[in-house]
Amino acid sequence: MARVTSIGDACIDIYDGWPPRTAVGGNALNVAIHLASRGFESEYIGAVGDDAEGVRVQQTLAAAQVRGDHVHVVPGRTWVVHIALRTDGIATVVREDAGGTGPYMPEPTELDYAAGSDHVHMANLADPYRTTQALRSRGISTSYDHGVLDAGRRPVAASVAFVSCGDPVGLDHGKEIARRVVEGGAELAVVTLGAKGSVAFDGQRVIVVPAHPIRAVDTLGAGDSYIGTFLAGRLRGDSVETAMQSATEAASATCLHWAAWPQSPEAIAISGLVHDI
Repeated sequence: MARVTSIGDACIDIYDGWPPRTAVGGNALNVAIHLASRGFESEYIGAVGDDAEGVRVQQTLAAAQVRGDHVHVVPGRTWVVHIALRTDGIATVVREDAGGTGPYMPEPTELDYAAGSDHVHMANLADPYRTTQALRSRGISTSYDHGVLDAGRRPVAASVAFVSCGDPVGLDHGKEIARRVVEGGAELAVVTLGAKGSVAFDGQRVIVVPAHPIRAVDTLGAGDSYIGTFLAGRLRGDSVETAMQSATEAASATCLHWAAWPQSPEAIAISGLVHDI
């Protein structure tokens, strides 16, 4: 069984509205959970606050069978992200408070530990360039989730670099982003375009996979579902195109339910964060 380590953010997603709803999330944590659900030995490295929500995150990891032995508990509150959900299911970030838990900077000993993995996925790091280089210099397979890559931001030279487009853009623009990311040092770039599908570029081939037409309930976490499924496919030996097709199906399924992955009624119960909204 392949071992995959995810390093980066964990948070509490708060859906604004009344009554407010909360869910455990975070890009790196979501990917770790998706990988565990697909039978991989999955581990999360990051930080949570010493509040009730930090405990909630750790309990969630344990319930999902994701190892959390290297989760740091730091003074203060756990990262909180406020989400606005439109009637068409499109979720957008309104504001966020990282508290004392992010962006995360892994310690050298944690990188030594992560280097024993078959793959290391990263998101929302304080210094993704140095961290990725430290792992790749040891021959470790890596991936980094850029989220939306602004024009002035340098791409991370990971083995696989993921980029999402926050606003609907055309396929040609997605191809341009993918080429820019590979020119920046990534071996493979995968760009998700929401309802317009996804595109990948490995320096030679451009691969396009269309999206599935759906009526979304909540798009939050669809990209993380895509990433976790794509990585699972590649680690099992799937071609890039096959992995993209499986990832597209998973992302579509995620859009049909609330939150980044199915969570129990206890996990989505209103917490003490309500008074901060």
